[in-house]
Amino acid sequence: MNPGILTRGAVSMFPADIIRKYGDMYCDWSDAVEEKFNLFRPNAKLKRFVSRIVESKTALVLGAGLSSTTGPFMERWKEYENIYDALTNDPEQVEGFVELYSWGGVKVQPKFGNGMIPDLVRAGLVSSLLIFNYNCHVQYCLTLCRTGYQSLVYCGEKEVEQTTVGKPKCRIFKPHGSARLTEKPTKIIWPKKQLGINFSVCEEFVADVKNRGVKQILILGWSARFDSHIRPYLVDLKKSGVSVIHVGLPHHTDESAATVGWGVLDEYVLDYEEGGIDVLYGLAKEIGVDTPCILDDDPLTRLSNNLQAMRLERSRFPLTS
Repeated sequence: MNPGILTRGAVSMFPADIIRKYGDMYCDWSDAVEEKFNLFRPNAKLKRFVSRIVESKTALVLGAGLSSTTGPFMERWKEYENIYDALTNDPEQVEGFVELYSWGGVKVQPKFGNGMIPDLVRAGLVSSLLIFNYNCHVQYCLTLCRTGYQSLVYCGEKEVEQTTVGKPKCRIFKPHGSARLTEKPTKIIWPKKQLGINFSVCEEFVADVKNRGVKQILILGWSARFDSHIRPYLVDLKKSGVSVIHVGLPHHTDESAATVGWGVLDEYVLDYEEGGIDVLYGLAKEIGVDTPCILDDDPLTRLSNNLQAMRLERSRFPLTS
């Protein structure tokens, strides 16, 4: 069945009041990314690791869902007896949720590591991303660098939403729902409530990895505690000769990744102070990035202008499996 077109053409990413309200915060973020990048010096162990990674095409698995690391979500809404039931059924009934995640989650700064991803995509190292974060911060960074992408998001009601921005250089797969760049978010899809429905997005990720000749999957910042349904897809890729490497969570957390017990990992790496952030900065340095492409004196205005120039098309279609 042909997809139904929802949005096509040039769009304005942020209203003027959003840019005025959060512009300074994103300027601070850009300055902080630049300072961290300039000061970052990978140690010998990290240099050996990233020098091996850059030899092959890589897919990234990223995410912390709705945890405190992706914004002030869980702390604010603990009073809901089952937050995920409420969000799956009607996100607007959860006070503040739609407001927080409108315009892609603009009220929270992207993590520093996200700022390295566009350079890795532009270099051809990364072209497939499986993302569990609900915000659109990776999309922000890609748009800042005028790097096109296509995202595939499960949005409930047995439908998938596909968004194409510019000429895609990578594909993003989000099986649990997602915020939207330009309007209110879609539903959040809690995996325990939707098993067997959102598998089509995972199958598309597997097919994309195989079609692109990806040789390794790098898992960063994802505990996998609630996502055991992803395991068969990693097993499938491993049987196809794809290495699965999980860089453990930062040293300030005590949590171990659930993937350790799945029997799918070729490596579980715990050597780096800031976990995946260190790896992303190390990869950027290794491929010769001098200045991250996301840096700008006025990131939100640039983001809005770039999206208008790149054009966006959004469509929905029913799941095939």
